[in-house]
Amino acid sequence: MNTDVVLRSFAAFLTAGWSEASSLLNLVDQPDDYLADWTQANWEILVEAVLLPGGTGFLEVYGDGADCNGASSRVFRPEALPTHRVLCAPAQGKPLRDLGDGRSVNPTNMTFWGFVHWDGKTYSARPEFNAVLLEGDKIAILSVEDIEFCLVDI
Repeated sequence: MNTDVVLRSFAAFLTAGWSEASSLLNLVDQPDDYLADWTQANWEILVEAVLLPGGTGFLEVYGDGADCNGASSRVFRPEALPTHRVLCAPAQGKPLRDLGDGRSVNPTNMTFWGFVHWDGKTYSARPEFNAVLLEGDKIAILSVEDIEFCLVDI
C-alpha cells in the first residue's frame, strides 16, 4: 500500500470525524486526553494496520499518543515498540522550508508528530489539516503540498 495515499486518507478521515468527535468531548472530564486517545486508536487501525498488516511492525505514536493504557502511548498492543516511522520527504525534489520562519528543514532526523492546521501565523491540532508538525531539535511545520509520506524502518 502506498504510504502517501494512506496518510492523506487519514488526514481526510480526521477532518471528516473531527466535528462529531469534538462535540462529544464536552461530556468528559479530560477532553484533550480523549481526543488524543481517539486519534491514536484510529492511527493504529487506519494507518498502522494497513501499512504493517498482521502485526508485522508498529509505528511511532501519533501526536501525543494515548493515555488510556498507563505508561504506553498505544491503544492496542500497549507493549509493542515502534519498528517503523513516517518520514516526510520532499515532494518532487523541492527543498523543505518551515512555514513559520522559512528555515530549511531536513526531515531525516525529525519525528512526524501529526497533522496540524497552519493559519499563516501559528499552528493548531485541528482541521483543515494543511500542514504537518515535525519534532527534532526544533519543531518544524511543513505544508502537506511540499511533502511525500514514506515509511522507514527504525
